[in-house]
Amino acid sequence: MFRWCAYCVRFMGERAPWDDFAPTHGICDACLTQGRLLDPSAIARVRPVFEFHERLLAVATRIADAYSLPSGSELVATGRSLRIEPVDLLMGLIQPLLYEIGRLWEDGRLPPAVEARFSSLVDAMLEELVLDQRRRRRGEGLGPPVFLVAAAGNQHTLGIRMLGFSLRESGVDARVVTHPVDASWLTVLARLLGATFIGISIALPEQMRFAIEVAEHL
Repeated sequence: MFRWCAYCVRFMGERAPWDDFAPTHGICDACLTQGRLLDPSAIARVRPVFEFHERLLAVATRIADAYSLPSGSELVATGRSLRIEPVDLLMGLIQPLLYEIGRLWEDGRLPPAVEARFSSLVDAMLEELVLDQRRRRRGEGLGPPVFLVAAAGNQHTLGIRMLGFSLRESGVDARVVTHPVDASWLTVLARLLGATFIGISIALPEQMRFAIEVAEHL
């Protein structure tokens, strides 16, 4: 389940049961320390976030109406109106929706076109969030970079782009490489820039070869 603090409306990460992607509420350590546990309005404050999740899931899985989906800009604007931090919107609301829709597709309850439609929406929303992030963090010194790259043959880049966004929000200089790259080129570039970490996204077992090549070059 995806845990939200009902007192400051911040995403707190996941908890068991791990195969249940619904939101649930609790209280974060900061709010507990501040003695906010007795705040009577807490549940009412987090309820709109849960309703937003339910509304998006209902719209995203409606097969017949392709025009009922909001735009990426509308998603971002709704998140702002609910005072949801960008990284919380992405990791606490959009991520579980992607899980849910992927599971429905895997079970044969959604056609591939519907899954692809929602992925395209998230792609557009992520682009807007990244542009806003660049404006907010312009000129900040983030230290040595880390690289996140899709293995050769892996066309799925939403995951590493979401991770890159989340890391940059935490003050890490995450460089995301989404186009096909050569393992030797990647390791040379990482050395030149003083990278401290290379993360490789793999979708199929045979793509492990790319990770092995990178390790050998390093």
